[in-house]
Order: sequence, then structure tokens, then C-alpha cells
Amino acid sequence: MTSYNRVKKPAQAPSRSHFKRLLTQLDWVDAPGDTTVWTDGVAARKITDFAGEAESLDASGLKAYAPVKRVALVACLVHKARMRAGLTVYPPDQPHYITS
Repeated sequence: MTSYNRVKKPAQAPSRSHFKRLLTQLDWVDAPGDTTVWTDGVAARKITDFAGEAESLDASGLKAYAPVKRVALVACLVHKARMRAGLTVYPPDQPHYITS
């Protein structure tokens, strides 16, 4: 699976068996940097639109865009992936329950 397709794939819901994979996915989407810095000042709706557009494309379709637009689309897609994975991981100091 390519990195581009990997970022488009959502992490599975946190269950006992999926939790380790969820943390691995979160580490992977966090590796390029803090996406909240990249998207600071950008309207949430624009981030959602760009992420959706990037998600609908394959790598060859993405190449049709100008480099600046490509970077913006992928940055929003990575931010969305980070939010999907991160919203299901709780800080260690907060109580939480994993349901199966």
C-alpha cells in the first residue's frame, strides 16, 4: 500500500485488538509534523473540502494539480487522518473505556 493510500485509510475503532494498530496509525500520521500548525488560520470547512477532494483522488489524479495545490490537499488529508486517529486516543491521565 502506498503512503498516499495509507493516509486515506481510516484507523479501525479502538478495541483491545485494534488499539495497538490505532497507536501505530497515530504515530505514522504524526511523523510529518504537527498538522494543527499547518492548518492554523484555515477555515475548518476548507480543510474538510480539501481533505475530501484529496481522498477522492488516486496518486495519478493528484499529479494533475499544481504543486502548491497538491501540498495543500495532502496537508489537509493528513490533518483529517490525524484527527480521525487522535480523537479515539485518550490522554493517559483521563479515564476511558474501550468497548468491543
